[in-house]
Amino acid sequence: MFKELNPLLHSELRLAIMSILLSVESADFVFLREQTKLINPSIIVCLGRIAAMRLIRPDYKITKEHGEWVQKGNFLITAVYHPALLLRDPRKKEEMLMDMKAIKQKIDSIN
Repeated sequence: MFKELNPLLHSELRLAIMSILLSVESADFVFLREQTKLINPSIIVCLGRIAAMRLIRPDYKITKEHGEWVQKGNFLITAVYHPALLLRDPRKKEEMLMDMKAIKQKIDSIN
């Protein structure tokens, strides 16, 4: 479909799609913020780079920083690979398992 569009229309379409995605993301983030206030978790685990970039910092590098803990306000936050990545790249499963064990240890140390 995109091959048939002229370059200007293609870029306008991409801009419109990005605008919609950002609007949805902003609405989801407001909802997440309110949920976090109500639940007040000790630990937050981001599933994937996009969530980590939103909650930890915009330049978060999931391949280098997954499993590392960051203190933000009252929360300990970490990120792990998105589960969909494990379907595409099964070699990441061992790293994910190590991250999950570390999360379990952190939870046990808090409780």
